[in-house]
Amino acid sequence: MKKFLTDVVLSVLARRASDKRDSAKDNSAKDTCITVFFEADDFLPLLTDGADDGWRAGGAEVQQSYLARGFALDDRFRAVLAGSDPRPATLDEKFEYIQIPGHITRGLPLIGRLINLMRSQATFKEVSLPAVFLQTQFERLDLSYAAQAAGVKIVRWINGDSIVEPDSAIDEVSRMHITRRLDAADALVAQSVYQQELIEKFLKRPSTVIGSMLPDMPQAQDATSRFESRSVLWVGRNHQTKNPEGLLDLAELMPTVDFIFVAAPSDASPEYQDTIAKRAQALPNVIYHPGLPLEETQRLYGNVSMCVNTSHTEGMPNTLIEASVVGIPTGALYVNPENLLVEDNGCFSAGGDMKALVEWIQETLDDIRLYEKRCKQVRELALHQWDNQKVIDDYWRIFKSVMLRHP
Repeated sequence: MKKFLTDVVLSVLARRASDKRDSAKDNSAKDTCITVFFEADDFLPLLTDGADDGWRAGGAEVQQSYLARGFALDDRFRAVLAGSDPRPATLDEKFEYIQIPGHITRGLPLIGRLINLMRSQATFKEVSLPAVFLQTQFERLDLSYAAQAAGVKIVRWINGDSIVEPDSAIDEVSRMHITRRLDAADALVAQSVYQQELIEKFLKRPSTVIGSMLPDMPQAQDATSRFESRSVLWVGRNHQTKNPEGLLDLAELMPTVDFIFVAAPSDASPEYQDTIAKRAQALPNVIYHPGLPLEETQRLYGNVSMCVNTSHTEGMPNTLIEASVVGIPTGALYVNPENLLVEDNGCFSAGGDMKALVEWIQETLDDIRLYEKRCKQVRELALHQWDNQKVIDDYWRIFKSVMLRHP
């Protein structure tokens, strides 16, 4: 209750400060460079040379790093990154950088949060308007409130269906924090039409569907070499929503196939993650990695036969995009975002039927001609489904829309 009242007070203060701003500043967005502000601690290592050694990236962080690069290279935007450490020496000069004050987590809740808010407000004094704070779901609330007070709009990118679905595996405390952050947003971005429908159903809010950015993937081996490897790649967080148990079940059912299992650390319980790791290490046909730097992970795609997804829920899996760019098929146990995992795209969704997924993988690995056909189809999917410039243009439009909207 104390936390709730504190957040209400801070939110009201921030809104009142924002209301006092001249609406002409919003109208100036029509033809003005827009500042895009990121709280970058979670993905900053991906933008610095060698700084992600030993670091574990998730799909959301990877996509944020791609977006930051896209904005920095477009003259319509000014990309501003904020981090708790001094500016990294290897960060490209095209990025502006602000060091944000440390977050106070101890002491009386109200006093500590008010101090955080006042210190955070100093951050946005250096951010030129018009500006947007582009967020995922777990940024600091004091930064959100400070952004509102400074006249910075908030656009929140929903990076997974579980963020919206009330019956997902997210606990009540995390759900409460997610809700507060969603409520503070001026606009929401969905990854798919299905996710947009979830937002409308459960949040009663409109959203805009914007696609994902394409990565620059390392060169892949030829199709024959990948086919002969008889190997399947799984990349994700070691978390219940990603269903790593499903991957291990699959490996047990297919002992003649090698499974490369990249399971990055997550916020799941240590006991759960340890159980998954021990089971993986006990299977002779599983090569287990407890997370890898992004560059090493992306190199794996070019050496395996295919990619598999066992998640119970997704937004737009970064693994599907990476696999498609490389030209390897993806088979999913449950998910089928935007109905892309279909035969015409060289992919497959089993709708929860493990036996059907096993059969699809087996037939693909038993027929070189079928395998080459599916590799060709999935490359065509990458060419036609994702377009980096369109993504940046779509963000430009939504940013202009929220700028022109009065508080």
